[in-house]
Amino acid sequence: MAREYQQRSKKIKIIVLYDNFSAEHLNDLTKYADVFFIKDFTSNFFSYFSKSQLFPFIINLKNEKIKQLVGNENTIHVMGIFGFILAKRIQKIIPAVKITVGVYHQNEFMYKSIKGFFNKWIFDEISKLNYNYLIFFNNSMRLAYGDYFNEVFLDAPLLPIGIPLKKELVTQKEYTPQLIISVGNLVGFKTYNKHIIGILPEILKMYPDIQYHIYGAGEELNKIKDLITSLNLSNYVILKGILDYNKFDEIVSKAHVFIGNGTAVLEAANIGVPSITGIESCELAVSYGFVSDIDGFDYNEYVPNKKTFEFKSLLNNLFQGGDSERERVGALCKAGVKKFDISNTINGFDEINAMKNSEELGFISRTALARLFLSFLFIGILDVLKIDSRFKFRRNQG
Repeated sequence: MAREYQQRSKKIKIIVLYDNFSAEHLNDLTKYADVFFIKDFTSNFFSYFSKSQLFPFIINLKNEKIKQLVGNENTIHVMGIFGFILAKRIQKIIPAVKITVGVYHQNEFMYKSIKGFFNKWIFDEISKLNYNYLIFFNNSMRLAYGDYFNEVFLDAPLLPIGIPLKKELVTQKEYTPQLIISVGNLVGFKTYNKHIIGILPEILKMYPDIQYHIYGAGEELNKIKDLITSLNLSNYVILKGILDYNKFDEIVSKAHVFIGNGTAVLEAANIGVPSITGIESCELAVSYGFVSDIDGFDYNEYVPNKKTFEFKSLLNNLFQGGDSERERVGALCKAGVKKFDISNTINGFDEINAMKNSEELGFISRTALARLFLSFLFIGILDVLKIDSRFKFRRNQG
């Protein structure tokens, strides 16, 4: 988004909440956006806690510096619970600022966890949001939020998480037959990695040259290693570590097939590689098919009774078809990704930002902030004591 906005002669501001980041990502981002750390807008004492999730509750924001930071901007877009809390605190300093909320993962605001003030506050605040300012990236999430929070959300904006489209095919004819590649964070809700590993022993009987290269790191790394070892697949499943994003096209274009979700599967399709969608928090080794099979913008979330395809069948049909089938399916995937053009996403954001709808501000009082802090601290203590970790792993819930 920052790159696209810069091409339109607009530089957006990005406020980083936690002092925890990849230097490489920060360097790339600063080429296109003005990046600020919220720790620089509070006293030095509070900045020592800038790596803690308690940070947005305890910081004492400097009003004049916050006003200078926001400047003439009239919208703050947030992408999670803690960013939402910070934005509400900024809104108390600058009431004219409106907040838009992007639902980037279905369980970021909608989850099961310990009852208490923190959870009740999140539910109440999301429920009363102006529906024009709650942005969904596919319809299944919008339906779920309409059912869980407020039915008016069924009329909320629907914008895909876009990518910049390439005009030409990048995929190389010198691909590696039967090479499967996945790229993404190794987190609990991305169950497709384990599913592919689980079906490999059977597929290897038909295609003994299969290699599965997994790029990424995260909390599930050791579990995936254990699974590979238990199935004696060390010669077939290779954990490649984090992929330099600048090499994405070069590496992925050599694959026979890509399997993943999020923007990675779209970007693989964008270069003409056959790309199979992975369903989040799905217990079965199934997919919604290739990117060319995506219905609307829905391909990440598990939806009961929606048509699925077995990974095993998708891979078998693709491998059986050889070069011609790879080329055919790759071209279909590239055509299917056009609706995810980042320019459409930006146009939608601009329309929302230009809206003048009135908004119930509902500032966070000092008392409410203190209660939020204590309630969340209790959730954190339960997690540390390994009594209840549902909030920490909320995105892994089905």
